[in-house]
Amino acid sequence: MSTGRAAEAVPHLRRAVGEVEGFPRDQVLYLTRLGTAHVDTGEIDQAVEHGHQAIACAAPLDSGTARANIQILCRHVQATGHRAAADLADHARSALVTAQA
Repeated sequence: MSTGRAAEAVPHLRRAVGEVEGFPRDQVLYLTRLGTAHVDTGEIDQAVEHGHQAIACAAPLDSGTARANIQILCRHVQATGHRAAADLADHARSALVTAQA
């Protein structure tokens, strides 16, 4: 991702998500990075899907880093103007505010 070659990062990030199953903080990290890679490659539907998965992983956590990573992905999706951006942001707000309470 840092080299600007998002398409090449996708398979590595997908593999990383599978390798950290059972570790929700790590899953959030890799899912949000995978989502960002999909935004960069124009696959916004995939980015939104990974965003929802990351939110589900982060909901039971008390992790500012996980919330920040999700917010970053939400901003990237919103910047595309995609029709599902608002739903993703709403899901993040409701799930992660509940987790903080």
